[in-house]
Amino acid sequence: NHRAATRHAKTHRSWGSAEDLDRGAHFKVKRLTVNPGERLVLQSHRWRDKHWLVIAGTAEFQLDGKVRKLGKNDSVLIPRGGIHSLRNAGSDVLDFIEVQTGDRLDEKDFVQHEGAVSAA
Repeated sequence: NHRAATRHAKTHRSWGSAEDLDRGAHFKVKRLTVNPGERLVLQSHRWRDKHWLVIAGTAEFQLDGKVRKLGKNDSVLIPRGGIHSLRNAGSDVLDFIEVQTGDRLDEKDFVQHEGAVSAA
């Protein structure tokens, strides 16, 4: 009855892939890979905070309407309710580690918003 028997750690998405690395009662760790030119939808979460650490590539990151560039070893905190997104701003794959903390860490804690990271 282990979840690994029915659910793969790595899932492929239109923008790249997400791989579950670890999880506990109030945390989840993932590795996300975003293909060149692709973006994550503008989103927010009610029950969790997120920390992103770029391990390879270049991103344009948006949080509450403000856009900034992120590169290798840059990190950001996304608080609960923060409306956020990013796009791969480079020609190479963008890899980053996501650490989620909070009371609800499932995909039902997801609100999609209109708009996207604008090209700088």
